[in-house]
Amino acid sequence: MFNAQVGDAWDALYRNQLARATAGYGVIDLPANAGPQEGPCAVSPASGGDGVECAPGEVRIDGTRVTISSDVATIDPVADSAHRRRDVVYATSAGDIDVLKGDPGEPYEDQNGNPLEREQAPVPQPHATHTLTAGVVLAVVWRIPGASISVDDIEDRRLPEINPAGLSVDERTETLPLSSLADGDVRSLPIIVGAGATIDVLEWGMTHVDDARSGGTGGSAPPANVSVELVGPDGAVIQAANQLRQTGNPVLSTTAGGTGNAVYQLRISNQSGTDILAPEGVGAYCKFEVL
Repeated sequence: MFNAQVGDAWDALYRNQLARATAGYGVIDLPANAGPQEGPCAVSPASGGDGVECAPGEVRIDGTRVTISSDVATIDPVADSAHRRRDVVYATSAGDIDVLKGDPGEPYEDQNGNPLEREQAPVPQPHATHTLTAGVVLAVVWRIPGASISVDDIEDRRLPEINPAGLSVDERTETLPLSSLADGDVRSLPIIVGAGATIDVLEWGMTHVDDARSGGTGGSAPPANVSVELVGPDGAVIQAANQLRQTGNPVLSTTAGGTGNAVYQLRISNQSGTDILAPEGVGAYCKFEVL
């Protein structure tokens, strides 16, 4: 992987972020107009003044989707009382945030004595150093001796993921509409993917309307032994769930074999011993990525 160094003429951290954005690294669904403290994985000062807080969101690390929960990281005070420090805040593959401390120092000055704070020393470590090879940069924080961290001390460094030719991500949502389902019956729809493709299920679940309890207008938990299933090309159930909504990172992952297209099925199965007939009904949905 391309690796710019601190001594390069352009900001090494930013150059490496750009290079990695085309190699399966970046913030997922980052709006183009998101402000510095807005949107997924935004970094802002934490209460107490000695840390930062990361908003929940999702990132892609080496092509893998990772859910980042709201997290707080402490940023150690600067031991050198005469110099400032720039630290990198980044998302990790464990679903949290971490901090890589820079070296204390002062910015260079231009010919008029103005500090070149954004592009020159003190600089954090380049992106390919330490554990940043397995993370996504979110922000750079100025740590000033004797001062609490404020909004002005945080540089937003989030970059959206850029799907390159070698990382084709196809996100889909498939739905089985609400309808009757007799005991022992199944209802399904095909999911067709190419040979060698991986399906990552991000969220799925069922819809159940029980007229006797909900007047035909509300939902209730699905009956026992009624499930949503992902069925493989060989007809075997890969995984099933008896839930209205299940999420995961991912819920399940499966890779198609063979040399041609593979046909999976999103299926509802009723093995409850009771017919689910109108005005009752069950449905299902599945949100997934094809990689």
